[in-house]
Amino acid sequence: MVLDLGGFADGFETSASPLCWRDPPESSLSDWTVHVAAPELPPATYHVHRAMLATGLRRSEYFSRLFTGAGASGLAESARRGSSVELQPSAARAFPAFLDFVYKGDLPIDNTSAIALLHLANYFLNRALFDRVTEYVQGVLEGDAADQAAPLYLGEADRFGLDKAANACVAVCAKHLLGRKPGYCAELAPPVYLRVVSATACATRQHSLALSQHVSAYCNAHSASV
Repeated sequence: MVLDLGGFADGFETSASPLCWRDPPESSLSDWTVHVAAPELPPATYHVHRAMLATGLRRSEYFSRLFTGAGASGLAESARRGSSVELQPSAARAFPAFLDFVYKGDLPIDNTSAIALLHLANYFLNRALFDRVTEYVQGVLEGDAADQAAPLYLGEADRFGLDKAANACVAVCAKHLLGRKPGYCAELAPPVYLRVVSATACATRQHSLALSQHVSAYCNAHSASV
């Protein structure tokens, strides 16, 4: 027997959608703002939810500690319900991807954002993001496009002070240097390029000549800074 207990609220329709930082703050009921500043980029403000950033499997320990009022700065930020961070431009551009990952587990990542996201994982103490990004970077550096991605990764890793990632990229760049035309790794800063040259193995006279050609081309291209 099925008993009729009536309809819900006289037919009132409800809908539910997961919380998203991209929704208008009035409708999403966001309770925190993150102000991101970066050189040469306009400032950006993100309306987020403390429960999303500080709890769950993809939580940020940085925000978890901040929201619990750890230290005087945490108390001050809690009072104004917002925080400010200063990032390098590539990290600031990758910040929306960081939020997407924390909220939904989605990670829009490519070679231009990978090392910036690795930096954000360390900066905001997000182990889940760190594991996902290192898996991606490891796959690229072991794949067919390693020679193309490694110089880009190396420049970014050096910029963010990610020493172990930089060391791995130096090894990959050095492995491919002599097999590429002069100009390979030319976008690297002189001290970083020197690391690649120093790590390049020259087993024959031809290798030494090829390395000299690479160094000569780099010095001609960077005559002012060199």
